[in-house]
Amino acid sequence: MRDLFPADGEWHVVYVPFKDLKPGPGHMGMQNTRLNPAIWKQLAVGMASGAGTNTLEISHFIIVGK
Repeated sequence: MRDLFPADGEWHVVYVPFKDLKPGPGHMGMQNTRLNPAIWKQLAVGMASGAGTNTLEISHFIIVGK
């Protein structure tokens, strides 16, 4: 897994194409599933961090479609 932004305490803009999103760990057996945003009912934003304490603050969350 690659970092989307550096852990430097500064604000960053991140663009993540839908094709780069993967099912969460609660969806066993779906690791190779192609995601279809048209049928999504919920989109969870979080982080995969090994740190004991961490903070993610989102000021704007924009979904861009074609």
